[in-house]
Amino acid sequence: MHWELIPKNGWKILFPFEKRGAIATSLQRGILCANPVHQRWNMRQRVLLAGIALVFGVFFVTAHDARAQDEPFPVGLRVGETFNACTSGQIVCPARVPICDDPKVAVPADVNGGLGFRGVGPGTTLCSAASAVGPRRIFRITVR
Repeated sequence: MHWELIPKNGWKILFPFEKRGAIATSLQRGILCANPVHQRWNMRQRVLLAGIALVFGVFFVTAHDARAQDEPFPVGLRVGETFNACTSGQIVCPARVPICDDPKVAVPADVNGGLGFRGVGPGTTLCSAASAVGPRRIFRITVR
């Protein structure tokens, strides 16, 4: 018993399901009559390749995010104005251990139950805070 498939391009593809008196080669069998052991092996290869692709995809996405955080996040403030770090989306709250290089320019402040930085005097300084998840986030605060 043979099935024939003739696509629009005119090529004839045979799919023999049962061949008596002869052993069909893997090329003659077609897709529908593949050996079950080979089908399982091919499926395992596909799952393995999909897993590897997923791992590399996650690696590249996280590496891209880490590169984006190398530069300090710029913040412009006026004297007495406060920047809310938690609502800015740059840090995951609750944030801990805020540090500012120059307390004459900016100091850590509590803002609506979260972390913020308040401009004290004109100048530029670096401030950072430890996130609940991940590394510390650095802010370049310029007070005018």
